[in-house]
Amino acid sequence: MTDLERLDELCRQWGAVHDRALAGHMNAAAHLLAERARALVPGAAVLVLEDSDQGDWLTLVEVEDAAGNALPEPSDLDQGEASCLYQALADSVAGITFRTRDRRYTTQYELTIGQTEAPAPPVEVIVVRDPDASDDVSVLLDGYPAPEASVVCIDAGAGWDVADWEAARDEALAGASPAAARLIAAAFNNPPGARYITGFQPGE
Repeated sequence: MTDLERLDELCRQWGAVHDRALAGHMNAAAHLLAERARALVPGAAVLVLEDSDQGDWLTLVEVEDAAGNALPEPSDLDQGEASCLYQALADSVAGITFRTRDRRYTTQYELTIGQTEAPAPPVEVIVVRDPDASDDVSVLLDGYPAPEASVVCIDAGAGWDVADWEAARDEALAGASPAAARLIAAAFNNPPGARYITGFQPGE
């Protein structure tokens, strides 16, 4: 693979991750905006948005009930989330539609309330075990090879002395993210097969 091809692949890889993350961000923003409007204006069912004159995002201009009647727009409604809704990607948000009669966008409360989970990209892990050497591990994020992968193998059944087990735990924790560190610590402190670790007490 040439340098140009490698860079092209890298751009496509991160572009796919970016698009998925941005869609998740916009869905969450639409949901939060709808919840805030409903809390301030009982009966709010539809938020009407239009192109902002400040940039390529949307701004809230009207609140309607389920029948399409305009409701008083709360002056204290924080519109910060509306600026996360980009015109060109509005169709990525569940519940947002373009209304041709007045060239505005609408987001329906009932369709945004289900968008509380971010669409996480799929992660695929392929492990090729070599009985005579180290394992070969490949990780793909959203269908693309991850640039780096940190692999922690926690195998009490291999037989350990408690001092070596604790040293392996500390080494694994040293380079882990906070989220991974919680999982690693829990696994090392109470692993399956703990009886194979000489001198180990579960839950230490």
